[in-house]
Amino acid sequence: MFTSFLSWIGSLAASTGSKACWVWFTDEPKMPKSLIK
Repeated sequence: MFTSFLSWIGSLAASTGSKACWVWFTDEPKMPKSLIK
């Protein structure tokens, strides 16, 4: 049960992270790519 909970957290974090990356890249023209480092 604990491992399934961890995998659920992982998939949730992954989907949230990909959404954040998408927002970052669509918003990126306002920010220079040098900030990504």
